[in-house]
Amino acid sequence: SSVIKEINESKNFDDKKKLEDTLSSSVQQLMTAMQTDPMTSSNTMFVRLSDEMAGAENRISVERKRYNEAVSNYNNLAKSFPNNIFRSIFGFPKSISYFQVSDDAKQAPKY
Repeated sequence: SSVIKEINESKNFDDKKKLEDTLSSSVQQLMTAMQTDPMTSSNTMFVRLSDEMAGAENRISVERKRYNEAVSNYNNLAKSFPNNIFRSIFGFPKSISYFQVSDDAKQAPKY
């Protein structure tokens, strides 16, 4: 879809995050709509898809935490001597932004 194409082509982290939030919201709406339909909610393929989506969300949550831990380590190292001098010489950023998620995204969705 066009959102996935935009995510893949985006170079800016903040733009990519906004697009991923849009995609996540759309998937959540689709899964909610499918749950309310008795024909799909009892379908074996839907149950499998729901399980896969829940697993994917859990893996994403773990990777967000790992990313934020790496950012924390970088930010702490970038401030300390002599790293701050080398960081400045080689043009590395003073700090990196944490991956912020909405309160809804912090909760694992229920498919």
